[in-house]
Amino acid sequence: MYINNIQRCASDARRAADFIRRHTSSEINANTAIVLGTGLGDTLPVTSPTTISFNDIPGFGSLGPLEGHAREFVYGFINKTPAIIMRGRIHLNEDPTNPGEIIRMVRLQTEMLAHLGVNRLIPTCAVG
Repeated sequence: MYINNIQRCASDARRAADFIRRHTSSEINANTAIVLGTGLGDTLPVTSPTTISFNDIPGFGSLGPLEGHAREFVYGFINKTPAIIMRGRIHLNEDPTNPGEIIRMVRLQTEMLAHLGVNRLIPTCAVG
């Protein structure tokens, strides 16, 4: 079963990345992604943003709302440097009734970024 989940996630990640490429106004050319934690969703000055709701991206459709997380994929520029910003992240403890699905989506967000060419991931959180 674990192998099937890995194969499903890899397939979902490719499909999610392809969807994002089709729905952005310009070709994604960012090797850096920033995952914004709770309350940090509006802290970065992003210019020329293209925003896609997580729920519209294949593989994330069952993701529910979470306070302090916009749940958006944003492609734009920070100081003229192309970047991907994940406005809100997925937490392992979000849905205790379906832990397998949450674990799959935690992995999916990272693999999707890799399929988009990201090789530098900066996760943030608002601890304390």
